[in-house]
Amino acid sequence: YYLKFEGKPIGATYSSKNIGYYQDIDDIINYSLTQNNLIIGSDMVLDFNGDATTSKDAVAMAYTNRPTTSYSFSAGLDYGDFDFNFLFQGVTGVSKSFGNYTNPMWTYDPGDFYILLKGDHDVWSPDNRNAQFAAWGAYNATSKGIVDASYLKLKSMELGYTVHGPVLKTLGLNSARLALQGSNLLTFAPGYLLGDPENEGSYDAYGNDFSGSFQFYPLPRRISLAVKLNF
Repeated sequence: YYLKFEGKPIGATYSSKNIGYYQDIDDIINYSLTQNNLIIGSDMVLDFNGDATTSKDAVAMAYTNRPTTSYSFSAGLDYGDFDFNFLFQGVTGVSKSFGNYTNPMWTYDPGDFYILLKGDHDVWSPDNRNAQFAAWGAYNATSKGIVDASYLKLKSMELGYTVHGPVLKTLGLNSARLALQGSNLLTFAPGYLLGDPENEGSYDAYGNDFSGSFQFYPLPRRISLAVKLNF
């Protein structure tokens, strides 16, 4: 039953569950799950079905790539000839799976953009046994490769000013409104370090996904100036 998607949200994914690290040689001897590439500091995964192997331990988890909750709030203000409004929108209860791309040791080049972004300091060592990542070369993504894609975004903002006066009258105008407008201005996604969660992944002609190497189709940030003439 645990392998079925029945009763799980649409978009749920299979994943084994990380439960810590192999802290010493005794852990490896007693809980190897028939893996032959373990070292001290390797990721430890849950033997969900109790068969002492890693077979069929990936369960249908309640992680989904479709948000369970979406929300928005907006406000506006008029003061004299000035007006201002904004719109925030966000989603929660949404995840994305990036597998080993969430591993800072995905590349061993210390100058690589990914390592510079994630940082390579919080890895397992005898002095850092509860690190975020396993020891170098011992990373097993499983459930840690599923990242929180919830976000709050400043979707739009506008600042306007309405001009009146005799000069406009000579031009046959009652008023003119100037407005500075912006969209997709800011994104707050503390659990997601791969840019904007709404960015679309890019693929080559063979269907290979390059999202993990930061090759995204980003949502455009737009800044525009609008003029409205009232005759």
